[in-house]
Amino acid sequence: MPSKKPRIMVTVEPEDYELLKRVAAAQGASMGSILREYVEMSRPMLQHVAALFDQLQAADSERRLVHEHALESAMDKGQAVIDSMNGQLSLLWDVLQSATQEIEGSGCTVSEVAQGPPTCNTGVRFRKRGSESEGGSGS
Repeated sequence: MPSKKPRIMVTVEPEDYELLKRVAAAQGASMGSILREYVEMSRPMLQHVAALFDQLQAADSERRLVHEHALESAMDKGQAVIDSMNGQLSLLWDVLQSATQEIEGSGCTVSEVAQGPPTCNTGVRFRKRGSESEGGSGS
């Protein structure tokens, strides 16, 4: 059954289209659902910006300058949050890349690493006193 939610058409740059396509494929979702999710995540910021625009339109010329400054400040703060999120995602990416390289260098498969250490690798075992390695006869 078709959705009763409003629809919009969005024109994006080719590189943004390819990026959305990759993310959607990785998540097994549609590009529209990815965009909808990002809009939902940014809803609080969009609500503040819309409220400021409403106040800006209703204000007289003197107050308009105050509202314009507040709007610019809100946009700057929003950009700062986005920049911070991008920094955190970059750190996460670096950690994932490092872990992937470590796994690839170990000769193990990802499923082996995910299962944890083999059951025979449960830790260091101490030899009993008097064993061959502690002064007994042997090698």
